[in-house]
Amino acid sequence: MSIVERVLAKAGAARARAQGGMQSPPRLPRPPVEGGAPADDLESLVQRQIDLNLDALRAAKLVPPADLEHRMAEELRLIKRPLLLNAEQSGALMVNGNLVMIGSALPGAGKTFLSLNLALSMASELDWNVLLVDADVSRATLSRNLGLADAPGLVGLLESEHGSISSYVHKTNFPGLHVLPAGQARPQVKELLASQRLRTLVTELAKGERRIVLFDSPPLLLTSEARVLASYMGQIVVVVEAGVTPRRSLLEAIELLDPSKAINLVMNKNRQLLGIGDYYGYEQYGRETEQQQQTED
Repeated sequence: MSIVERVLAKAGAARARAQGGMQSPPRLPRPPVEGGAPADDLESLVQRQIDLNLDALRAAKLVPPADLEHRMAEELRLIKRPLLLNAEQSGALMVNGNLVMIGSALPGAGKTFLSLNLALSMASELDWNVLLVDADVSRATLSRNLGLADAPGLVGLLESEHGSISSYVHKTNFPGLHVLPAGQARPQVKELLASQRLRTLVTELAKGERRIVLFDSPPLLLTSEARVLASYMGQIVVVVEAGVTPRRSLLEAIELLDPSKAINLVMNKNRQLLGIGDYYGYEQYGRETEQQQQTED
């Protein structure tokens, strides 16, 4: 049985277990650490701020419509819990567990939608700070829709040997959520994204108390940069568009990933399960690692 079959077969059971008692804490002000400084260093260092316009993001279909917000919030809780639990173990049982890549085999599966909404959901946790990175530099859909298309970002950080991360990161009007835009594309951007500088930068981004870093990645089968980025992650989420993503493409994308990492599959746009026409959502999900498969075998 393939990893896809295993994940889909276990999705219902995983969903039932997850619903068994996972509750999201209320959104409360973040407590300062001793001395009055915020709990995460970015919070005190970053000076730039952007306001996320939910109406504009709804129009761009990057957040759900108001009548689906509650349902989507529940789905996101089911997706984020395993990721946050693994991030808790970062440095102990899992290397770089607080680094999470959101990718897909091919374009159009909904990875940017999931990246943004998952970041918003995680930022609502009382004791987590979230840094959302637009690593899909060629398209920069996230940056463009957040009004950061022309802002310096990831590319600039990779070009600069001594640049301060805080100079490129933006606070948002959602407490605990920060954004690092893609930055302006350069002719050598692919070389930058495949360079040793990326590894150094990713290591720096991962530092910070109770910080989780989400990367909106390029599609795995279209760019070699996505595979390089994946090699630095502790956790990888692959978004699958129900009824559209070819099975062979999904298998090829998964085969490019290190099986020792926590690899998650999220089924998107499953209209039969959602029962809401042509809209999208996250109704079914599963999580598998190579170690789990070996144990079951």
